[in-house]
Amino acid sequence: MSLHFPMKLWLASAAVIAMSSSCAVIDKMSSGMGTTPDYTTQSSSTNVSSAINATSPVAFLPEFDDIPVPAELRRDEDMSFVYETTGVSLGVVTYTGFYKPKGIAAFYRNEMPLNAWKFINAFTDSGRYYLSYVKDTRSCIITVEETTMSTKLVIKIGPTTSL
Repeated sequence: MSLHFPMKLWLASAAVIAMSSSCAVIDKMSSGMGTTPDYTTQSSSTNVSSAINATSPVAFLPEFDDIPVPAELRRDEDMSFVYETTGVSLGVVTYTGFYKPKGIAAFYRNEMPLNAWKFINAFTDSGRYYLSYVKDTRSCIITVEETTMSTKLVIKIGPTTSL
């Protein structure tokens, strides 16, 4: 069966319109204008927001009440575990959401010291952010990375040991 020229033209036009619509959505999301909030507010001296609490509610891990989590993130129970025994609590807790990794790293640079965590170091590697903190007899390593469908936050908490 052969299509007439006007029908072919209509199908070609519909395909172009559909492609341009999806390209506009992809462009909007990749430019940060879509539904991906950014935890950072640009300032002249730093990328860390000075008013992070005003723009993003802070929650805390239920098992570790001194470790903040951006309230908009969702806990991934399948990728999380916490072990508690007398005097020791440790775990790996995973959260996901649609936020920029750099902004979540800035959130932790701002919030952890407010909860008496001492900053040890931070580095980035291929868009993945690593932050290390220590408090009393515990250490906390935070990893933030962008995945195919969302941003993944992994918080590892455990006892410190002397080497």
